Amino acid sequence: MIKPLLRKKYILPTLLVSLFSANTFAATIYSEDFAGQNGKGIDGAGLNDVSGGGWTLDVVSSNLFDAEDFIKVENEALNAQDVSGITKWLSPIIDISSFTNLTFSFDAAVTRGRMEASDSVEFFFIVDGSLVANKKLVDDFSALNAFITETGSFGDGSSLQILAELNNNAVREKYAIDNILIQGDATGGGPPTPIPEPTTLALLGLGLASIGYRRKKVV
Repeated sequence: MIKPLLRKKYILPTLLVSLFSANTFAATIYSEDFAGQNGKGIDGAGLNDVSGGGWTLDVVSSNLFDAEDFIKVENEALNAQDVSGITKWLSPIIDISSFTNLTFSFDAAVTRGRMEASDSVEFFFIVDGSLVANKKLVDDFSALNAFITETGSFGDGSSLQILAELNNNAVREKYAIDNILIQGDATGGGPPTPIPEPTTLALLGLGLASIGYRRKKVV
């Protein structure tokens, strides 16, 4: 039968490795859930406020004529209604140089009306200036206000920008995007070293003392 003292000889190195020597770890690189940003956006009646979120909008190809034509945050999601052309949401430039195995996810929904063949929600993921992935939704929604989650992955690089294009052509049509998330494995350095809890410190101390005691007996 293995004695408890001998078992600690194998447990302690494992514990030390798990606490202090991880070289990679999963991390959230970028996220946008539009929390606290209700009312931010652009409409056809003079609203033009995208401050505070770090993201921008491009409505050059849109046709916004009044307050019912807009792309703005409602209910903490970005909604596009009757934009009559491709309306663009752009993330800031994101540094991904210290990450590998990058993944993305986002939520989308029809929040008013229905999608037609000419309507769409499409995401583009641009790494170092080149398109590396995209997801396009056309009539993929089963019910009103039922958000669906799309996921995918793309290759490594130095910088990332996310582009979302929304297009519809009637006041009765409104689409929303939300919970935009980029994750990856951080390399080098690792996360901040956690401060061990008292019980962990006690276990480490006991293990070290046990190894010292065993060495003395062997000598």
